[in-house]
Amino acid sequence: MNEVLTTKQRYIRNIAAFLLVLFCIQYIPVESRAGVSYVKFAAACSCPLVWLAYSQKTSRVMMLSAGYMFCVIFAALCHPNTLRWSTILYLASFLVMFSTFYNLIYEEKAFSFEFFTRLITGLLLAYFITLLMQQACLSVGIRTFPPINLVQILNRNIGSNSLSYEPSSAARIMAVLYLALMKMQEIRLRRKIRIADMWRDYKWPTLAFLWSMLTMGSGTAFVALGILSLYFIQKRYLLTVVPLLVMFVMIIPYIDFEPLQRAYNVLGGFLTGDEQAVQKDTSAAVRVQPLINTFMRLDLTQWETWLGHGCDFTVSQSDYFERLKVSTIGGINEYGLLSFLIMQLIIFKCVIRRFVSLETVIWFSLFGMSFGNIPYTWGAMMVFATVSYFQSLRKNASLISELK
Repeated sequence: MNEVLTTKQRYIRNIAAFLLVLFCIQYIPVESRAGVSYVKFAAACSCPLVWLAYSQKTSRVMMLSAGYMFCVIFAALCHPNTLRWSTILYLASFLVMFSTFYNLIYEEKAFSFEFFTRLITGLLLAYFITLLMQQACLSVGIRTFPPINLVQILNRNIGSNSLSYEPSSAARIMAVLYLALMKMQEIRLRRKIRIADMWRDYKWPTLAFLWSMLTMGSGTAFVALGILSLYFIQKRYLLTVVPLLVMFVMIIPYIDFEPLQRAYNVLGGFLTGDEQAVQKDTSAAVRVQPLINTFMRLDLTQWETWLGHGCDFTVSQSDYFERLKVSTIGGINEYGLLSFLIMQLIIFKCVIRRFVSLETVIWFSLFGMSFGNIPYTWGAMMVFATVSYFQSLRKNASLISELK
């Protein structure tokens, strides 16, 4: 179906699409791998102008974001010795960006069903094509080639970072994009989908996704594949699937494949509380250790737990292992548990429609229930928020007519 758009509608759609794509990728030659992407920061800072021009409306996400920023600024001002306004402003810019994007989707109807489906499919294929070019270079001994985002030596055979910082962040975004595609197919068919439905209508994106996740060299990718596979397990197959799953877990230690071994060791360490097993993998430790600290060590009787210790509390610790010991999810140590709870309200009121869902599992396990100053996390939130928008319209007559 060809969309007939006014000039204003086209501008709104293109701005929303630009923001979503920009925050789902990281083109390192331009943006670098440093903590701050000035390209994304500039785009985020321009969003108030977009809001003034196209959507002067106050939304739920704006109110919650204001409450979250109040807690953040309060915690920061209470500890002036560690206050860094650059960190606060960077976070605020992302909140403003997301609020503007949310308005464009929910209030201005920026995306049609078909356009958003094409957009996430195109992003998946772009990740795959970039990874394939990187793998071709690595296969012939070319270790760096900036035009295709190959700028770092990972020593993971043909594993590479595709359109993101590193394989693990690429795996997160690709998992979110593919789950979004599954959910859009579910909305289209108005029922729980089967593997055959994805194969029939999205064979090439599915093959591209599986190749990327299996060859990018990331343990996170295997965790993500395990999570997504839960969607297709039906109750009548549990008696068959559970024994097979147990057998697979038992033979993993004997499979000579490093990314799978890393995922197995870190997940086992998290489930058993074995912090030494987690810390052996430094890449995973910075993501898993905060979960362990939050759920096993958080002291609810201390005021600092609720109100925070101020900016950079964790990174100000003397060394790497000291930072690991105090790190928590969602910036709880920095800005307090109260700000963390408001953060979860933003997610479950504005981003994820159903609490009991795979989106929640991914938010918990792959993103550590945190957004902070990590751009690709905001990209994932934008994708999920858009899916949630179409889910809310599922019974709307105009949407149903569009899908026919």
